[in-house]
Amino acid sequence: MGSENPPIEILLAFMALQFLCIGFLFGNLRALAMEPVGHIAGIAAAITGFISTIMAVPISTFIGRYLKDTALPVFIGFSICSLVALLILFLPKA
Repeated sequence: MGSENPPIEILLAFMALQFLCIGFLFGNLRALAMEPVGHIAGIAAAITGFISTIMAVPISTFIGRYLKDTALPVFIGFSICSLVALLILFLPKA
């Protein structure tokens, strides 16, 4: 109690819940992203996978540099990335 890090059981439960939700959402959001290009779904899947990988590597590297003795950067990283994703998702379509 009162330490920088939560107990490992709580951390593992939180991360498992996070990754379950992310895994569920990614499949559905990718399907929505490829809806307009259904006639070339294979190419569209490759392109969206490439773009998400190109974005994920620098972001995870940046967050990973702050991991020293505490799990706080992971929580902050999830929060900021989730907020940015929600803002992008709810932007009005042009």
